[in-house]
Amino acid sequence: MKLRIELHITLAAIALLIPGCASDLKLSSRDRAAIHRVAVDHAMSITGEEPRGAGSRVAGNVLQQGASYGLGFLGLGLAGGLAMGAADLAQPAKNGEISAMALRILAEAHTEPGALLAVRMERELARSGFIVDSKAPDAAFHFELEKLAMVPADDLKLRRRPELGVRATLIGGKGNIVWRRRASAVSATALTWQDYSSQPRRLRADFEQLAARIATELVAEIKR
Repeated sequence: MKLRIELHITLAAIALLIPGCASDLKLSSRDRAAIHRVAVDHAMSITGEEPRGAGSRVAGNVLQQGASYGLGFLGLGLAGGLAMGAADLAQPAKNGEISAMALRILAEAHTEPGALLAVRMERELARSGFIVDSKAPDAAFHFELEKLAMVPADDLKLRRRPELGVRATLIGGKGNIVWRRRASAVSATALTWQDYSSQPRRLRADFEQLAARIATELVAEIKR
């Protein structure tokens, strides 16, 4: 199962597509004081794409549905198996930042990056005193995937370190962007592609640790 939040955010969706609106934005003390209940969108988009469910205002209506974990939201069609040959391993990361091979391994572990980060974000928000409320939030988080890569860890590029980078946007009750920040993390673990492909859950665990680090960093920034 996966959760998907339909966010009705016309103004925010337009702002995401305007050059210059992508830079970091600090949260004002006034906006911070007004935020107690927050929702987290589990459907991560790729940077530059319009968030799903754009409409007239923040709604935070959670829909529970079955998940095939084919990662179709990225448009990569990765529901197939892991037939990895030399040509696959030589493929550069999708768009220079998103590794199709890493996504395929995560799919094998029944893992979607957006949901992975959203769950960690909800836990960190709750631990930090916020109320996670998808029905009547004061604001809602949306994530854009900027980087999901496997960084070479040696000169021969045999071992790789998972790296995750996102852009987080906090959308206020009026559909306006009140805060935005980029965050990234690189794993201390380095294994070969073959190791990760034979142990998909190992890659999932590494990315889950990265998601936890990013969530901690983002929530700490919101609380300042």
